[in-house]
Amino acid sequence: MEEFAQRIGGDLVDVVNLVPPGVEAHDFELSAQDRILLDKSDVLLAIGSSFESWLDEVESGLKDTLVVRTGDGLLKNESDPHIWLDPMLAKEIAIKIQNALIEIDLENETAYRANTQSLIQELEELDDLFETSLENRQRDLFIPAHDAFSYLALAYGLTQRSIAGANPEGDVDAKRLKEIIDLVNAQKIPVIFSEENLDPKIAEAIANETQAIIMALNPIESLSDEDIEAGESYFSLMEKNLDGLKIALGAN
Repeated sequence: MEEFAQRIGGDLVDVVNLVPPGVEAHDFELSAQDRILLDKSDVLLAIGSSFESWLDEVESGLKDTLVVRTGDGLLKNESDPHIWLDPMLAKEIAIKIQNALIEIDLENETAYRANTQSLIQELEELDDLFETSLENRQRDLFIPAHDAFSYLALAYGLTQRSIAGANPEGDVDAKRLKEIIDLVNAQKIPVIFSEENLDPKIAEAIANETQAIIMALNPIESLSDEDIEAGESYFSLMEKNLDGLKIALGAN
């Protein structure tokens, strides 16, 4: 959301991402300094649900900060808050950010609306790219590291069967590992996906027992220092995700 807020607000806003680069968003806890910053902020943008475990407690103490739960009305799966991986749901997030900025700064409504329309156009183009790129595919099933891609899967008629389930850092027992290995071998799945912030050992164990290769599939919860230095964005990372999915799904 940092990128969307900056795109929509432009030079009219100062955007601070509470989650530091490379930190797992699920595990993030507010510091005392973060709480002071929130007290001075005009708007707090959050997804809601269980993604920000600290949100309910913090919101109750904020008097002059507009709290916007951008996931309200969009979240369908409480165990998966990654709604932004569907570009059309990301579009709804952008509109909610636009409306929040207009609410606190009506004087600059025209600029916020123009910036939002530019962002929406890019999101619609990204959605079209996913649709056309995955249209002619050999399979619907893909194997991500954890259940972060249910909204993306639903948007494009895909099926995810993750290695670790809902918890990206959860233990994968021998039974689960065998199930995934048998599935990959039986369906000749060419790719299993890992994530930058996760231990690759489980994915490597599966690859060693199958013909599958390991590729990255990014839930885009936050950018790493390396991503920032490389100039990565939501759009560039989504296109990299698409490149991996095309190989995994046999899309021509």
